Amino acid sequence: MPRFRYQAITASGATERGEMDAENRLAAFRQLQQADKTPVKVLDAGDGSLSTLLDMELGARTISHADRAALLGELAALLKAGLTVEEAVDLTVDIADNRLARAALGDAAQALRAGTPLSRALDDRRLAFAGADLALIAAGERSGALGPILSRLAEQQAQALSRRSALVSALVYPAILTLTACAVIILMVTVVVPQFEPVFAAAGTDLPWLTAQVRALSTGIVAGLPFAALTVAVLAVAVPLALRRPDTRLRLDGWLLALPGLGRFLLLSQAARFARALALLLEGGVALQSALTLSARTVTNRALGKRYLDMVAAVQQGTPLWQAITGAGVMTPRGLRLIRLGEETASLPATLKRIADSAEHDIDTALKRATALLTPAVTLIMGGVVGIIVWSVMSAILDINRLV
Repeated sequence: MPRFRYQAITASGATERGEMDAENRLAAFRQLQQADKTPVKVLDAGDGSLSTLLDMELGARTISHADRAALLGELAALLKAGLTVEEAVDLTVDIADNRLARAALGDAAQALRAGTPLSRALDDRRLAFAGADLALIAAGERSGALGPILSRLAEQQAQALSRRSALVSALVYPAILTLTACAVIILMVTVVVPQFEPVFAAAGTDLPWLTAQVRALSTGIVAGLPFAALTVAVLAVAVPLALRRPDTRLRLDGWLLALPGLGRFLLLSQAARFARALALLLEGGVALQSALTLSARTVTNRALGKRYLDMVAAVQQGTPLWQAITGAGVMTPRGLRLIRLGEETASLPATLKRIADSAEHDIDTALKRATALLTPAVTLIMGGVVGIIVWSVMSAILDINRLV
């Protein structure tokens, strides 16, 4: 009989780790539950790889966005080909390249054979499906349109992945250029300028004002390097710990939202995410109030998330959607007009898609402009700073030569 390594929470709240024999992972989960233990994870004891041990001790990782989009696309294609849900999941297990996805899908296949719906079987933190995605899959199961809904989800996630990849690609060169510029400037100030210190000290005359400022800056930076390194090390530990606190994260998100330019970018990106999720849920047959609650959970900025939850509460009290969104201040005036029009014409899903498309277009345009301006801006700044440093040194040397 197979042997499994498990981690569970006992009735007293203690964490228990151990090994057990069971027919499969699902049976192991059930044995733990029957023993009044809450299973956290169950892994094959025969897999002694470092990654598996780390999963057990530190918590299971999640699959990537690309793997998740590919998984949805494969399931949709197999269902379209006429396979049952169980057969589609079993085949997806066989063709999955990712070890983590294979293990999670294997558990999902066992759950399906035990009568669990697909939406619940896929509710595994290793797969990291959002609540809105799982609700949409559940709606597809109820309506008999699971294949088309999986196709739409796969298409949406593939588009989001494509936009993210395009953004990363566009920022690679400016990022490398910026790091190179910073490295060159630091090298000039901390290495090149100090090489001329004996010349400056032996000059016996006052240095030009610009040279004196650069010399003072160089001396200060060199003297402060140990303190700067210590500060960076402390911040590298303290900042992630501080961001784990909900109140700190909420204040930071609110501050980012208030920044000129960046605030509008965040407002548009979160509105696009919310509108896209809400449109998919409504098309899948999810009731408006449930769809609003699930869509609000897709908002990643916590300050905006509170506004969205306030908007959902207002709708639950009978306020029209466009009025609730107006009071929450989570969309642009154009988006508000479109939502009001969609409510009045009973075409809200299509209107929400237009809002998402428009917001994503505005975001893409703004990012393209920013990245197009960033490269020449960094080049000019680097050239200007290096030129000032070189001129300050050369002017001092020329003055000294004239005195000699």
